[in-house]
Amino acid sequence: MKNATLSPLEQKVYFAVRNAGEGVVSLEIIRSLRLADDRTLLFVLSNMVKKGWLTRLRRGVYLVGEPGGSVVKDAFLIATYVFPGYVAFSSALYVHKLVDVMPFEVQVATRNESMVKRIGEYSFRAIPIGERHFGSERKDGRTISTVAKTIYDCLTHAELGGGYPQILKAIYEANLSKTQWKELFYYAEKFESNAFYQRLGYLLSIMPKKDKQILIAIKKCRKKTESKIYLFKRRKGKYISEWKLVDDVGREELLSWWY
Repeated sequence: MKNATLSPLEQKVYFAVRNAGEGVVSLEIIRSLRLADDRTLLFVLSNMVKKGWLTRLRRGVYLVGEPGGSVVKDAFLIATYVFPGYVAFSSALYVHKLVDVMPFEVQVATRNESMVKRIGEYSFRAIPIGERHFGSERKDGRTISTVAKTIYDCLTHAELGGGYPQILKAIYEANLSKTQWKELFYYAEKFESNAFYQRLGYLLSIMPKKDKQILIAIKKCRKKTESKIYLFKRRKGKYISEWKLVDDVGREELLSWWY
């Protein structure tokens, strides 16, 4: 039934909304056009979804399609219409051009919503991060975590950031400014224990090239070193006495992107 012929009323709705900003239109906007009574309009929208002319992103929010075209042209742009939040973790690393590999799903940091939706050929994942849900910006029409917040979020959820080797590469590519390091440490001081600093300090210490800001960050992290911790999971690895840390990933793997 995809892209089946539209009825006269469905055509009116389609031509009225097809140029919606970012291709997304809300039920409230459609209602404001006064093309039909509410009951009829809901029936028409349901039919248009079945026919593939509209795609329901979430309740009351639709993506306008094109005959024979891809349902989703820019998954990162519409991601925050699917879930309220900001593009985050490895998805944000990709949008900020800090990694080359496009993630297999678009990750959206939310306050408390946890869900996965499939729209067209894309998968969207809502990841709840509670009180840490802030630190975003608008970039090319997308709502995305800032570079500093992206790296912080990835460090606190390494598995969502693509793993420590990818995160370390992203830190290197980001070349954070003094202001951005200040922002990252603001989040850390607000939410994290000393273990965060130990892990970050160790990762920075093995960086092949270190600028002034990284050296300052390492010095700051070193002051927080206390109890013995593991880099990733509680498993065998090399003990790094300077950081009281067991590297259970391995330096060679952590720097695989550099070699």
